[in-house]
Amino acid sequence: MATPVYSFLYPATDTRFFVIHNSYFELPETMPMDLTTFVLYHIESGRSFEGLFFCYSDIVNNGCSLFNTTYEEFTSEFVRKYHLDTINDFNLLEVAVRNKTHSDRLNSILINKDSIQSFYNAIDQIDFEINPEESYVSLHATWEWLDSVILGTNSELVQNKCPKCEFTSYLREKVHRMVTFQEEVYAHFIESHGMPLELMPFVYRKNSFYIARCKEEKLDFLLYF
Repeated sequence: MATPVYSFLYPATDTRFFVIHNSYFELPETMPMDLTTFVLYHIESGRSFEGLFFCYSDIVNNGCSLFNTTYEEFTSEFVRKYHLDTINDFNLLEVAVRNKTHSDRLNSILINKDSIQSFYNAIDQIDFEINPEESYVSLHATWEWLDSVILGTNSELVQNKCPKCEFTSYLREKVHRMVTFQEEVYAHFIESHGMPLELMPFVYRKNSFYIARCKEEKLDFLLYF
């Protein structure tokens, strides 16, 4: 697949979540999604299903689309915890249970390598739509923005004009620190640097400032799944 995909079972359940990984910054490109949401996200974002069909057995059996690689080998402890926290914070397990009938049907078709027409027929049976694509972007998109706007050569940080952005070059090597900043730092990014609301790390999306801004800009879909 052009971008790796990995999957994992939520602890003590048979519910599987899927994540698209971005190799540029080596960070998750999406939040964890149940199979139904994952398939609909492909449609929403214009992604091809070719790689999913080809690698699905590896994604499920090994936990990763990369050959002979497991979920635990591919991801860090930080990323694994971040995914579980996201699932818990946004009740994604409930979403997965709600979608279980559709997900089971899609899983059967993919595992058995049925025809692509059978796959699309199953998709046609899904009687709802998911949130807009930007709802599901994860740490890769946040880091890409930070790297470009805050850490870039011409950024205020590098020119020492924005003391509230407490970054150092060390951050480039320890990208997990970007979700340990205080919430007010992200509020500053939004207010003073125009950070798009969909780039707020999921761990901070229950922040009262963030909720108010989403409602003000009619982006409530960033708060619920």
